[in-house]
Amino acid sequence: MFHFLHAIERYSGKLNVSETEYKTGRVLANLFFLTTEIQKDLERRAREFGISYGQYMLLCVLRYQPEGRSNPSALADHLKVTRAAVSSMIDALEKGGYVARELDDRDRRGMVISITEAGLSKVKEMTPLFLSLMNQLVSEFGESDIDSLLQGLAKLRGGFEKLRREDEPEAEG
Repeated sequence: MFHFLHAIERYSGKLNVSETEYKTGRVLANLFFLTTEIQKDLERRAREFGISYGQYMLLCVLRYQPEGRSNPSALADHLKVTRAAVSSMIDALEKGGYVARELDDRDRRGMVISITEAGLSKVKEMTPLFLSLMNQLVSEFGESDIDSLLQGLAKLRGGFEKLRREDEPEAEG
């Protein structure tokens, strides 16, 4: 991401980039860089607890599902990752005793993943650290700053979703 930001800084005058386009590029480059760095840091900290950050997030999702259970496809949807990624996380978590696999009562071809007592304990152990980190990240923000950031991110998400819809091939009908 640094290279993208550097290119914007260096070539903005040569590429006939408007001030708004220049600022937009800087905002997005900084956002990409920051989210990557935060993700790396969260991953490092989660590893200190013996699991990945993705595995922690999967346990958090399971914790709040009815009866602490879900199927792998729904977990993949919640986490915005592939089914293969979820399967890999489930395998590791099952080895650690944090989740259990069962045949789905309603669909014998499907599996249901449930969080175990060890999984619940792991979430309870890790959550205070991650809540503290989130609070530290925004400690300089006032309430209006947070509201503005949330509004800006919602607009950015809307722009991204619009872009994604425009890129989708039209359904044949």
